[in-house]
Amino acid sequence: MDVMEIRRRLMMQPQQTYVKNGLVLWLDGIDKGNVSGSWVDKVSGYEFAGVNNPTFGTDYVELDRKTNYLVNSDFSPPTSSNGTIEVVATGYTYVSGRYQLLFMPKIIDGGGIALGLYGLNVIWSTSVKPILENGVGFEVLSVNEDRALSDGTSLSFSTNTNNWGSANTNNYIGCRAGTGVFYGGKIHSIRIYNRKLTADEILNNQRVDNKRFNLRLNI
Repeated sequence: MDVMEIRRRLMMQPQQTYVKNGLVLWLDGIDKGNVSGSWVDKVSGYEFAGVNNPTFGTDYVELDRKTNYLVNSDFSPPTSSNGTIEVVATGYTYVSGRYQLLFMPKIIDGGGIALGLYGLNVIWSTSVKPILENGVGFEVLSVNEDRALSDGTSLSFSTNTNNWGSANTNNYIGCRAGTGVFYGGKIHSIRIYNRKLTADEILNNQRVDNKRFNLRLNI
């Protein structure tokens, strides 16, 4: 095998690490950090404390859609409209007529984003358009601005003008400001970038997620 063929094969292989350029928050289900009952950011060490005993598994944090969630007051999310948020979640419990909130960062200067699910919709709500430009990875979803697929089932991606309640000064995973709009399911990873990722970078991260969390996606 000549050198050019070796290089070609190496280039075709997916990277085994996430894109790091612009990464400002990385919560990882396998390496959660050393604080018991909390989920610790791998970039800057922000601690997301568990409330009402969420389940911490081998590669996930599991929430029950009723009482438990995670909260942090220190992380300041990007306010740029060109950021990216990526979430990997499995075991979503569908409840008719109920919003389920995955991630709601603290609101800075009147802006912020809530990311959640409603029926067959992936929804965001924000007063600054939006941190969520590209790249949300769910269990069997590949989601961007205009498309989401789940086992061949089309999902819609939509906005919601309701800001999920009043402005909050904390970051929440799995609920809205500590009350209501709970998420039910497992969350494996949350990553926030202060820039818009390219399609190739998003694909790379999805491939890493697929292998890291054994999602069995056809990527």
